Amino acid sequence: MTSANHTPTPTTALRTSPTLPRVAWAGIRSLLNRRSLLLSLCFLAFALRLFHLDYQSLWYDEGFSWWLSSHPLDQIIARTAADIHPPLYYLVLHFWMSAAGASEFALRYLSLMAGVLLVPAFFILARRLLNEPVAWVAALMAALSPLYIWYAQEARMYEWLVLLTVLSSYAFWRWTERATWQWWLAWTLLDVLAVYLHFYGFFVVAFQALYFFIWWVRQETRWLMLLAGLSSAALVGAAYLPWAQFAVARFGADQSFYEGTLPLGEVLRKTFALFSVGQSMLEEQAVAVALGFVLLALFGVVAIRSIRTDRLKSSDDNPFRQSLTGTTAVRWFLLLWLIVPFVLLYLVSYARPKFEPRYLMIASPPFIILVAVTVATFTMQFVNTPAHSRRHYFALPLASVVGMFVLATTLIADNNLYFDAAFGKDDFRGAARAIQAQRVSGEPTVLVSGHMFPVYEYYDRGAQEVRLPDIATLDTQRVLGYNVANDLNRALRNKRGAWVVLWQNDVVDPNGFVTTILDSQAKRIAAQEFFGVQVLHYDIPAGVTFADKPQIQHPLSVNFGNQIELLGYTLPDAPPPADQGVRVTLYWRALADLQKDYQVALRVRDGSGQFLLGSYDGRPGAYNYPTTRWKKGDLLFGKFTVPLELATPPGSEQLEVTLYTRDNTEGLDVLDAAGNARSKFIVLQPIPVERAKAQPAIEKLKIKHPLRFNFGSSIEMLGFDMDKDKAEPGDPIAITVYWRAVTPPKEDFTVAFQMQRAPDGDNPRFEFERNELVSGYATSKWRPGEIARAQYTYFLPNDLLPGDRILRLLLFDHNNKQVGAAVALGDLHVQPSTRVFRPPVPRVVDVERFGSAIQLYGYDILPLPTLRSTVQGTTTVSAGDVLRVTLYWRSLQRVSASYSVFVHLLADPARVPANAEGAGIVAQRDAVPGNGARPTPAWVPGEFISDSYELTVPRSTPVGVYVVEVGLYDSRTNERLLLQGSPPPPTAISAATLGVRVVVR
Repeated sequence: MTSANHTPTPTTALRTSPTLPRVAWAGIRSLLNRRSLLLSLCFLAFALRLFHLDYQSLWYDEGFSWWLSSHPLDQIIARTAADIHPPLYYLVLHFWMSAAGASEFALRYLSLMAGVLLVPAFFILARRLLNEPVAWVAALMAALSPLYIWYAQEARMYEWLVLLTVLSSYAFWRWTERATWQWWLAWTLLDVLAVYLHFYGFFVVAFQALYFFIWWVRQETRWLMLLAGLSSAALVGAAYLPWAQFAVARFGADQSFYEGTLPLGEVLRKTFALFSVGQSMLEEQAVAVALGFVLLALFGVVAIRSIRTDRLKSSDDNPFRQSLTGTTAVRWFLLLWLIVPFVLLYLVSYARPKFEPRYLMIASPPFIILVAVTVATFTMQFVNTPAHSRRHYFALPLASVVGMFVLATTLIADNNLYFDAAFGKDDFRGAARAIQAQRVSGEPTVLVSGHMFPVYEYYDRGAQEVRLPDIATLDTQRVLGYNVANDLNRALRNKRGAWVVLWQNDVVDPNGFVTTILDSQAKRIAAQEFFGVQVLHYDIPAGVTFADKPQIQHPLSVNFGNQIELLGYTLPDAPPPADQGVRVTLYWRALADLQKDYQVALRVRDGSGQFLLGSYDGRPGAYNYPTTRWKKGDLLFGKFTVPLELATPPGSEQLEVTLYTRDNTEGLDVLDAAGNARSKFIVLQPIPVERAKAQPAIEKLKIKHPLRFNFGSSIEMLGFDMDKDKAEPGDPIAITVYWRAVTPPKEDFTVAFQMQRAPDGDNPRFEFERNELVSGYATSKWRPGEIARAQYTYFLPNDLLPGDRILRLLLFDHNNKQVGAAVALGDLHVQPSTRVFRPPVPRVVDVERFGSAIQLYGYDILPLPTLRSTVQGTTTVSAGDVLRVTLYWRSLQRVSASYSVFVHLLADPARVPANAEGAGIVAQRDAVPGNGARPTPAWVPGEFISDSYELTVPRSTPVGVYVVEVGLYDSRTNERLLLQGSPPPPTAISAATLGVRVVVR
């Protein structure tokens, strides 16, 4: 039996005494009451938002706020009627500026006040929805939030919008708890203010209306409550009605976005990153952190049930209407607040993809509160669990990890916001001050884009401005072209100099017309970079007139598929070094309103056209100006740099130009004057390239087979690449060798390769023809340390027996004396030949000879023809069906050019005159033989090649008799091979007409 004065054992005392964390928490509470703590948080928020408040320049939106609010009240209202935002913020800022001034500090201080008031607003809302620990965490997160600090230091309406929507949601929740007219009035008035601050405030009104409907269905049967709730939304709509006509009109006229659709993934990724760490962390890192915040918020949704277990009071005795618990109500409230703005913004912006994550700041409070629920839950789990409990020791590291994750990422983002220049605002202040310090009297300032004038005028109010284009609001359809030369001529006449400010020029001048036109005839004497803004200074010669048409160095007229015309190209004044790539400007004209996003393929080859040295693929104009925006008659240009392979030697190179789409990678046909397809690309005249300014590091060459070998004292081999280690007799072998000059070579070296004719035994070696070490670049011109990439192509002898061979490299001096020993490069496996040397048995043997090297031996055609003789007959095909033609070629001798085959179905010229309706090509197919697998340089003399083509007869083809013609052309020069025995040009024949006629029914 235990006596009344029994003293508890130590174990009993441990179990009944409060935990140390609870004692500490009680001590803190006793030292600081709730009001003091909240004031401390507000002071912390104030200090964080005051620090560096005017450190950064105003950016465009802030400058626009100043400019518009500086006008009289009637002009503010009239101007905002043509803008995307309602007038409330600008009216308030107008009166604020009258009292506080228009300094950067004063302009932003108005938002700072909203940022500080957000802290108690978060506290009272979270405490009412959940409990006090959650409220303290939410208030602390709001005070430290890099998102709210950023926009509290910006002269815009977003911080006030968040504050008003938090307060209206608090008043709305209080009204659902106790329906008094005071809370109803506060809720309604705050919503009216919010929608007049930003029309996205309606997204919060929509969330409140949806929650109210759910709440009313579950809690109330009184129709008066339904009427009261609906009347609030109706009054907000009615209050906005005078402004609605302007908002709708502006929404329909707004052109400040590109055509397309809004990706949902982009909205979610960028918005949750903004909610988590604001705008002061790199996107890749911010998205990773945001994922952690999202997981915490999801856990918070679940953890609400440990905080609100009560049942909400109901005015109805119906069990269904008494079933709404505090957990369910708070979850619905926070989730709808978070989700409804996302859904509505996405619906509004899906086909009008103008999106910035700040538009969804109104949905950030529930997200932060849900994260606070998780942090508070883990913390209180540790505080309230007895010290001896396992849950107590488990809760400590969990609460620490979660709390430190949220705090550390927040503080890192805050630090970046203050001290990392990479997250600054566009520096118009720095740009304007630089111009003011150097400007000579009379020099105008050209603003590109012209709509930046409000923020530029804030810093440079005495500037003589030239706005290009002269618009007040961004319009992506107002894109500058060559006609901007007329604006420059008017503005810069009799001026000796001009300043150009570039900002958002990638939108209004994506192709760079302003700078290109100025650079063509004026001298750029200075260029300065500021964050987000570039400043250029030009010296303008007296009497200069800027041309409103392209000034083309090498004019051309190349028709790509009746869609785009290449007008010519311009090269740099001096040949570029090889390590800087080939630079070229191409000039285009749209021949139609283009519906596809065409790409340009640029391929740089050596002077022989055999070896690829570099490539570039991209849009033919600026990236931000795809061909889908081109209109018929538009004149544009594209500036390109094609990077070359490392260690490319100097020389005269060829540049191929092709236009293609993602669904037609072969490219548009290059049409001749008669509209006939000639090739898929055009080759520009040889382009000189100088030796590289800097030699590449050997490891960056990525040599597949490093092999260091020194030939005497001047030339060293670094290694080699080979395109294949297996080949058939007659196949080409491409070898790349990397050479380096150890000392200045005093003579010109040549190189050769050799191998044994048979795999085993003592047999003679076969030596390929000798070549310059680097084609077109004699070694006597090399400099010490210079690295050169040399490419060679050799054909294996036709009589090689199958088996493994050792390929060797030999170097010779100018006296044809071998230098050093032969270098074994490795084994090459010679496979049994699959080439066909036995004549085929075509259905139609119709021998035609193209040039001196290629013979058409015969052909098959499907549907099977009815033959009247060995070479003549007819076949019948329906419109819409496929005509299949298999050609049998015979190689008579080696050719170095890669010929493409064309197969045309065209009206019978004996029945339809060339100029008659229905004449011309009906269907065609161009391709490298064997569908690209059997290029003509790989043909072995005496070999037969089977080559098949399919021609789809268009459904619109008139009934009649048609013929098939075939031929070959050099895909680089577009020159056709002539039929042997044909008359000389211009009547020379370059196509063989097959004897089988095609009847289309």
